[in-house]
Amino acid sequence: MRKELYAVLFAALLVPALYAATAEMRTQPDLVIHSISFGTYAPAVGDTFNVYVTTKNVGSGWAGASTSLLYTMFGDLAYFNIPPLAPAGYSFNTTNFTCNQSGWVYFTALADLNQAVNESNESNNYRQASIYCNEDLPDLTAISLTATQNNLAACLGRNERHVQFGFSVVNEGFATAYNFTDRLRIFGPANKTKDFSVASLPEWDSVNHTMGYCLPVGSYEVYANADWFDVVDETNEGNNAAYLAFSVT
Repeated sequence: MRKELYAVLFAALLVPALYAATAEMRTQPDLVIHSISFGTYAPAVGDTFNVYVTTKNVGSGWAGASTSLLYTMFGDLAYFNIPPLAPAGYSFNTTNFTCNQSGWVYFTALADLNQAVNESNESNNYRQASIYCNEDLPDLTAISLTATQNNLAACLGRNERHVQFGFSVVNEGFATAYNFTDRLRIFGPANKTKDFSVASLPEWDSVNHTMGYCLPVGSYEVYANADWFDVVDETNEGNNAAYLAFSVT
């Protein structure tokens, strides 16, 4: 009988305490880093750009004043004074960062740095984002490779067909490319090679190459390569080629 009485008394004391604790959690704030974003998508070495950090209260209670921190692998970048936030309230803050070297830069933001706010969830205060700092180098890319067959009389007289080839090379980098050679290669019943010399190609500019051949009937593979002799130092050496398979009928 005594055990049953103790159990009843324990339950009578525990249930209100659990209810109170649950009710408190339901009305607590919860600060998170809602977003980290950048004022550019492709910064180059030496560029300074804005970094935007939004701290938000996703809880159901008011959050008192707090501090958010933004840092990189190079050290702390900025401290943000966050005012009291109502449920669903947010604070938008801005700082800047300068790319001093090429490569990925990883940003981490932390809400409630000093744990001044009693939150319903203390494990969701972090958010990370990254951006790549490019070197001031060109980036040559071969694009738009085409082969167009037509019935040129001079070729028909040799039982061949005339095929007009074309492709473009675009500089998607951040510096002018100088003195390089693009190459067109054709493999099939007849093999052909044509080089195109380019004196200079500014950033975000392009050059078009065309060449026609009389070719016998058959299946062909065509390759267009920017900077065939690899004389230009580029940010990406893996995107210099375009490929096309076609048939002469």
